Amino acid sequence: MSYWRDRLTQCDITVERPSKRFGEAVVRCSDPDGTQLELVTGESPVEPWADGPIPVQHAIRGIHSVTLLSTNVFVTASVLETLGFELIDQEGDRVRYQAPGDRATVVDLLDHDSDFGREGAGSIHHVAVRVPEEEQLYEWHDLFRERGYDVSRVKDRHFFYSLYVREPGGILFELATEQPGLTVEGDLDTLGQSLFLPPWLEEDREMIEGQLQPLDVSSTLDLRG
Repeated sequence: MSYWRDRLTQCDITVERPSKRFGEAVVRCSDPDGTQLELVTGESPVEPWADGPIPVQHAIRGIHSVTLLSTNVFVTASVLETLGFELIDQEGDRVRYQAPGDRATVVDLLDHDSDFGREGAGSIHHVAVRVPEEEQLYEWHDLFRERGYDVSRVKDRHFFYSLYVREPGGILFELATEQPGLTVEGDLDTLGQSLFLPPWLEEDREMIEGQLQPLDVSSTLDLRG
């Protein structure tokens, strides 16, 4: 944690003092848009990227969890349980749910009064969970619709298929497949070298590219230490 506190401080990012939560050390900071981020210590099966600028012993090993601030914690908790999450612990106003799996399986639900958030800078639009197959999305769609939730149709995102459900607590969940995957358009070595557009937007490429802000990598923070 001391490595990351020093690194973030050197980049003029305000870092809070470390704290303990569910037996794990936590350090909180905010990105330039005000989105709250946390670094959490813990075991992970994910091998860190060895060729990056961060020494392997300090490298981030994946997403630990997401924290939800709901206007109706009981309804949101019910949706989490419907999605397969189980209540495993509570500490203060933080209730922890976990789904089966070996990575990114934890959701914390804050149990205190809250108003509906506003979309925009500093907010997170939705939370996504994985489902194995596209066909299962149609089953989830019917289930949520029968229960009266605001649920979208199944959407073709080219790289994956997804379904969105807005529950009464205000949280927008996405259920998404991992297939066909990013390599459907080529191999990993060429990804990111050009702007990808799905076939139904290709005819608007000139207009879309004309509205994009140029990326100037020379003006970004140098986080290599």
